[in-house]
Amino acid sequence: MLKYLRLNSKLTPYSKLFIYGVIFETMLFFILFPGGQLSRILQFSFLLISFFIFSIAAIKKINIEIDIKFIENNLFLNLFILLIPISFLIGFFSDNLGIALNSYQLNDFTRSTFESIVISRSITETFILLYYFFFFYFLTYLLVNNKESIDFFFRIFKILFLLHLVLGYADYFFVSVSGYDLIPRHFYDGINVGARFHGIAGEPRQAGVYMALGLSITYLESYYKQSKFNYWWLAVTVPAIFLTLSFTAIISIVIFLLLLTPIFLFIFYKKPFISFITFFLFLFFLYLASEVPRIADYIEVFSRGLEVLESNKKLPYLIRVQLGEVYPLYDQYKALLSSNYLQFFFGSGIGTSAINNYSYVDLPDAFGNPNSQLIRSIYESGFLGTAFFTLIFYWPIINNNRINFNTKLSLYILTSLVLAFSYGVRSPAIFIFFGLMSSLLSNNLIKDYDKK
Repeated sequence: MLKYLRLNSKLTPYSKLFIYGVIFETMLFFILFPGGQLSRILQFSFLLISFFIFSIAAIKKINIEIDIKFIENNLFLNLFILLIPISFLIGFFSDNLGIALNSYQLNDFTRSTFESIVISRSITETFILLYYFFFFYFLTYLLVNNKESIDFFFRIFKILFLLHLVLGYADYFFVSVSGYDLIPRHFYDGINVGARFHGIAGEPRQAGVYMALGLSITYLESYYKQSKFNYWWLAVTVPAIFLTLSFTAIISIVIFLLLLTPIFLFIFYKKPFISFITFFLFLFFLYLASEVPRIADYIEVFSRGLEVLESNKKLPYLIRVQLGEVYPLYDQYKALLSSNYLQFFFGSGIGTSAINNYSYVDLPDAFGNPNSQLIRSIYESGFLGTAFFTLIFYWPIINNNRINFNTKLSLYILTSLVLAFSYGVRSPAIFIFFGLMSSLLSNNLIKDYDKK
């Protein structure tokens, strides 16, 4: 009779299913039907099988063994979770969890229906965030923590990432020449995105996130295997990011450089000449980016966005299509002017940015979240909560005493790259990288290595 069952001692079909569920998460081409994302189907299947395994084990009195060497106590994750109910309380007392519906909005919702939707949305958004931490971070600790499973993860990820790049370039050049897309946005909808690189990652802006994740994971693998990083990945991926022609990608690059500020300050202190050259190159590339017509239009319009909002003039088209990103920041600006520092620092609660948008625009389509995770975080968790949330992903690096400064520096840059693009547009990419890196660090599978 089976006395015990060990779930994570080696690579099994069970752990393979989990890994596939993680890897396909950021590949949004594979939405097979409305609401039918392949990764979610795989994740649901994994969780359902897990439920049956644990249920049968309980009935048969089989002990389930899970080998966990070490799970870190993430200080900033604890602080952020503690901050969630505080933000909701502040949002409630700041009247940001509900609005006085006008006559137009009352045609969309009754007051009681709207209140129910607000509560439901807040609970759902909180659940999604906690699910990301649970599935992509905690479960990765449990199931991707031995050589077989880690090797399998890297192998499958690289195969699919390479497929994305090959198909993406083929699609880009074909549509540039013929005007027809080889690859639609999603499998089921057949929508074309034009002459913009997107591969099998969904929309161009999502492709940017996926490629940032791909670069970081391929570099992380070189540390894990103590091998030299193949700069071919960099040479083919960076141009593809720019070929997305995504303003979100440009914003993400700016966020990335801001996250690297501590490194720039350190380099400036040690090597001021190199810092000057780097800063000059940065300005040069920003200038080149600003010359792209699509990006130049955004810069011109948003440079006078506050003036337009304050004057109640007719909003330019590019602001109207980005209202979901504009109004949460505008509301935080107003909170600061009115000395509402609690909202400014602690936010209004997860899920409230959609309510804020609807309070400014009385259209049902406006009742939605910003695309940018950074803007959502600034409004919903405040500037302090956003700082805590950011530091969550650096804590395994900061708190690790087994790796040297150069290794920490490399991991800091890789984390910053994925985090910046995940802030540019909402994506679980940072949770995937965070879970994998944390598992490698906690199992002492990243060693100091001279890559020269």
